[in-house]
Amino acid sequence: MAATKLGKIYGIDSSNGEIIWSRVLGYGWAESAQVVPIKIYTIKTVSDGGDPEVVLVTQRRADNVCFSFRIFLFTDHQPQGLIDTVIFHIDAMTGEDVTGRSKDDLKIEGQDIISGSLVDSFFLDHDEKMLVLLDEFLQVSFDSFVSQQDV
Repeated sequence: MAATKLGKIYGIDSSNGEIIWSRVLGYGWAESAQVVPIKIYTIKTVSDGGDPEVVLVTQRRADNVCFSFRIFLFTDHQPQGLIDTVIFHIDAMTGEDVTGRSKDDLKIEGQDIISGSLVDSFFLDHDEKMLVLLDEFLQVSFDSFVSQQDV
């Protein structure tokens, strides 16, 4: 899999490099935005049973202008729009939205996790699969993933 700064994700056949599928990352509540990929985590493999699944962690930068005294909203003295952290849960074989949130075959909608900037993220796979995210204030947010075979 590969994701671009232009808000598109691709499923790539590792045996020959061909593109199997592609999806546009949705803007969610924003009318227009830039969805920047940060990390991709494999949360389910073929050996776990069923199709492999990935979670794409992104930062969505809305095109609206937010005047704020917080320095992290400004780059080169250009005001930026609101920033939030969004995850996309994707079937790696088909590019389908595992959550069922998306209404469109070409565009996939994400889940807002943090209202603000992401500092770092980690994937924990012990008794339960869990994505842990740290925001700009070092507050912890998380999302857990339960395999269909565990239900």
